[in-house]
Amino acid sequence: MSAIHLIEDVWEMVGNALEHSGSDAMVMGQVYLSKRGGKAPDHNDRVQVVIGDVGRGIRASFLATGVKEPVDDLEAINLALQYLVTSVADDPGRGQGLSTTMEQVIGMQGRMVVRSGSAKVSIEEDRRHEETVPALGGVIVALSLPLYPG
Repeated sequence: MSAIHLIEDVWEMVGNALEHSGSDAMVMGQVYLSKRGGKAPDHNDRVQVVIGDVGRGIRASFLATGVKEPVDDLEAINLALQYLVTSVADDPGRGQGLSTTMEQVIGMQGRMVVRSGSAKVSIEEDRRHEETVPALGGVIVALSLPLYPG
């Protein structure tokens, strides 16, 4: 993943947050560098990107349009991570953002975490971890990418 792709992915997450959160929602973001090595570049050095909003969440976005009716927050996150699945009605070609971001992050040996409602999905390489967590309003998407991929 190049810096251009990372910027596109951040814009995608911010755009999703603004589009699905409603007019009263707040969007937050943070980018930071995690240095684990010494002064020389280290393969453990990572860039962390976190975008969150306090909107209605992924499941509520699907339910509001009736495009999909996920039974719970975990199913909603998994739907949102599928290619060409969107909560936006009558707009073909939508639903590429999160799935494309996920593919790019995995391709760069990174990790992506999506949290919405009472569900959390963590994805990296060949591992996927799903769990139930205390309920949260809105959505948080976190990316962790190596600065020096192997």
